[in-house]
Amino acid sequence: MTQMFISYSRKDSTCVNQVVDELNKSDFETWFDKASLEITQDWLDRIESAIKASGVFVLFWSKNASESDYVKHELSFARLQSISGKLKVLAIMLDDMPLPMPHLQAYDMKHGCTNSSVAAFVSGLPSEWRAFSYKKSLRDQPYTDIPDTADLVSVLYDANDYCQAYIVGPPDKALPKSPENLAICLQFSRNVGDDMLSPVINTVGKSMWMLHILGPEKGGRYMLDNDDPAMWESARQFVIKSIQSVGASANTTLHFFAQTPATLMGGITIPFYRFWHVKIYNFGGSDYAEVLDIPRS
Repeated sequence: MTQMFISYSRKDSTCVNQVVDELNKSDFETWFDKASLEITQDWLDRIESAIKASGVFVLFWSKNASESDYVKHELSFARLQSISGKLKVLAIMLDDMPLPMPHLQAYDMKHGCTNSSVAAFVSGLPSEWRAFSYKKSLRDQPYTDIPDTADLVSVLYDANDYCQAYIVGPPDKALPKSPENLAICLQFSRNVGDDMLSPVINTVGKSMWMLHILGPEKGGRYMLDNDDPAMWESARQFVIKSIQSVGASANTTLHFFAQTPATLMGGITIPFYRFWHVKIYNFGGSDYAEVLDIPRS
């Protein structure tokens, strides 16, 4: 999921609203400021925070935008973020006004924001930028089939610089906000491409929702860098945030399956012992055995 910051002139609102509505309908998360009347320090702080939290900056460029102090401030900060590689900048051309950054990836809507031009822009965006939808079945979102079973598919839930989290479940169902049981599959070691999910499915069956989290890859293996503590902490925080988001209710029982260093496993599970019922499984060759059952304290 990638938040998209929308930069535009209020004079171009009709077109901008049409594009943003289509983005939101297609499960892209957008942020844009509708109400500011003057540039204040509070406004600058809010805008900079929103741009920092975004992965994509969408610039609606026109003569109106070139004359907007709001757009100038937003674009100036976005340039700094893009130089560091933290932000991707896209431009939508609304007229013939030359781009302020000629190398930008630009989309042509000079002849108006027609239904076809808006649809072409949205459909061409990477599917991994879409927000996971709790309202749609997994089949109605960009999904990947799970090998050796036609009964389960995988949908990207979230990602950061090091990790990706996927929801695994039946294609015709939508993920409930707080599933009764959640299998947490942590794949942070061994070879990329190793099948971790089949043994988990052999253990808990196909009815339990799964949160499958993959760690960083290096040399064909999942591996955390021992010389980079920030990577470890980023991975730990990402896993905890993902679990808390999917298993939002303390009524959810968390089932942990791990191919991961013990250090990371400990740092992940400790925060959940107080408020969640936790079960931990150990791999036995073809399936897993439940070895710890820790009730909510």
